[in-house]
Amino acid sequence: MSIITLVNNYNFLIEKSLQFQSENTILENIPIPDAKFGILKLTAVSAPMSQDVHEFIFMVDRSGSMSDMCSDGRDKMQHILHTLQNMIIYFKDNTAKVYVNIFAFDSTICEVVERTDINESNIDAIIAKIKTITPRASTNIEKALLSIKDTVDKIRLDNPTHNISNIFMTDGEATAGSYDTSYLYELVDRNITNAFIGFGLQHDATLLNSISNGDKSDYYFIDKLENAGLVYGEILHGILYKVLTNVSIECSNCFIYDYKNNIWCNSLKVSDITSESTKVFHVISSTPHDCHILLKSESNQDVSLVKYECSIVKEEPNCDLSKYVYRQRTLQLLYKVNKFITRKTSDKKIIGIFMGFERNIHDNNPSIIQEEAALKTELKGFMNEMKKYMTDNNLNDDGIMKNLCDDIYISYRTFATQFGAMYNAARQTSQGTQRVYTVSHTPPDSPRLTRPPRLTRQYNMNIISYPFGHLGDDNDNDNDNDNDMNHVLSNFQDSPYLTPCVTQVMRDVSCGTNCDLFAQPKDDNNDDDENI
Repeated sequence: MSIITLVNNYNFLIEKSLQFQSENTILENIPIPDAKFGILKLTAVSAPMSQDVHEFIFMVDRSGSMSDMCSDGRDKMQHILHTLQNMIIYFKDNTAKVYVNIFAFDSTICEVVERTDINESNIDAIIAKIKTITPRASTNIEKALLSIKDTVDKIRLDNPTHNISNIFMTDGEATAGSYDTSYLYELVDRNITNAFIGFGLQHDATLLNSISNGDKSDYYFIDKLENAGLVYGEILHGILYKVLTNVSIECSNCFIYDYKNNIWCNSLKVSDITSESTKVFHVISSTPHDCHILLKSESNQDVSLVKYECSIVKEEPNCDLSKYVYRQRTLQLLYKVNKFITRKTSDKKIIGIFMGFERNIHDNNPSIIQEEAALKTELKGFMNEMKKYMTDNNLNDDGIMKNLCDDIYISYRTFATQFGAMYNAARQTSQGTQRVYTVSHTPPDSPRLTRPPRLTRQYNMNIISYPFGHLGDDNDNDNDNDNDMNHVLSNFQDSPYLTPCVTQVMRDVSCGTNCDLFAQPKDDNNDDDENI
């Protein structure tokens, strides 16, 4: 494959603009005086599906908990296998050349489908093999990652130009093998695309979020199994409809916001830019008239790998960027909440077991309780401020503002619960990366036990834990029960990041499921919504 270099000679982007507000910006952690807030907006062309050769490695959890029932009467395994079958059919109908390797893992690894290309003659045989996967045994994430690493090495040895993607699926914690996040992180190949997907409320969100915290790796949380196809469809779209890859943004006389680390920096690596997508990045400068941004990336144009660079300078006139200032404040607040959750749970120790539940050393810590209450007040106050801004400016139907309100609402509902890490990390990531699908189906405030306890390995001892239970009521210290946020979650089609291309892929992969694509969400984020 030949390599050429272009500087603005091909129109990969139909919009590349840099705009600033005229007034100074008041935000936390601004590293420069007299800063003005701005946005870098990049909108990609509508591009056809990639004609590259793609290699997909699917690693499917088949541990015993995959037999858990979902609200529609089907178990987790049935939903995942149905979605996987739809993906195989999608490959057969839409892509030029795709190879798949399908593994199932519990305490051992089973190669369900050996590496093979998808075509009309073998599609039925592949689907028949997928249907043989059944739940059993424990969960060994270490062994699964080692198997993926070996498979990638073999593929790369014989096919160095193929695009390799790993799609890893699990619903639980590591109950066998290592669960050391630093060690497991090192097993992930950052030169391929990695999607780590957690199903339901019992997966180890901290572990998956940790091992996906690197280049070309992402964590996804499926909060409702019926909507699995939406998540997989968005992942497939991101792989098959790339316009620009290995994107980096370099700034002169300005700083760009890194949502993962809550810092303003001179350069930023970002995820790939896909067909029709619009990406908005936040920037600040004390000299906006003299700032400059260089975008560096790669793209496949015809049969050549194109190195693409373009310069972006400030455009006139000044704009009202208030919506994006609210987005910036939302990202900062979600980061703050996530750091609190991490700090609260990092010192977690077993100080006693009562009715099968573990206590946290911080459960009765006055400073933690006080900080938690302050965060709840801050979240509610910020929501009220955004709602007033929307009403005053006729923006009650604005997709961006509704999406931000959803972020704060979900964070408020969950951050003080045992599920806070997964929900807040998911909302922060979806907002930061501007994903289409976002988690919205929250657990009840006072969950009931729905099945017998299972054994999990934690702290080198067997602890009985319940899938939806916790010690006491997470809202014991909540005095806000009579102060309703009065918020109804947005419809799926209200997502500000939805495009026709990604919508079609999501529809195809969801075909035949009970997913609530475009359905009006019931204000049933359970029956306890009025207690917020």
